[in-house]
Amino acid sequence: DAIAAANNTGPSHASMFTGVSTAVHGVLNAKTKKVQAVPTSLQTLAERLKSSGYATFARMDGGYMSAALGFDRGFEDFKSVYNGLGKKSSDAVKWFDNISNKRGAFCFLHTYEVHSPYISSPRNIENILKPYKNSLVAQRMMEIVRGEMQLDDGQQLLFKDWGNKFKPEDFAALKALYRECVRMADAHVNSFIEEL
Repeated sequence: DAIAAANNTGPSHASMFTGVSTAVHGVLNAKTKKVQAVPTSLQTLAERLKSSGYATFARMDGGYMSAALGFDRGFEDFKSVYNGLGKKSSDAVKWFDNISNKRGAFCFLHTYEVHSPYISSPRNIENILKPYKNSLVAQRMMEIVRGEMQLDDGQQLLFKDWGNKFKPEDFAALKALYRECVRMADAHVNSFIEEL
């Protein structure tokens, strides 16, 4: 079992990278909701490994996982662009092929692919949601897939003004979408491991 240090990306990753609690690094001030960078007074795992001679590589999906918030510190090769786990894995395999065998390596891949609004593969979504076609989740997800609702707005609009309208079939539809996102991420990770 594992427990995350926080319920959102920035603070949780800051704890993973620094080894201290959210109360110590303060990446998200819960009272003001002001996002702040990982304090430079705290050394990150990548900085420690790099100073010990490791090659360091990271591919992040953007958002809170950015250089502006200090998540690039210690990484010799760092990019924070949402372009899918498959692309990140491919970049990492090429990176591993080019580093010296005599040097330790730290590779960190971050993805939002298993994250609401749980858009995995548009062609799969219709089949996944068929059993839940009358749910509001399914209807709104299909609007996103058809381009009737912008993906940028999807997370907000998916749940906007629902109040007590959220029904068991909506939970079931979300669980089905989440399972598909996990399945696809697992497939990417499996392919990455096999390529190594």
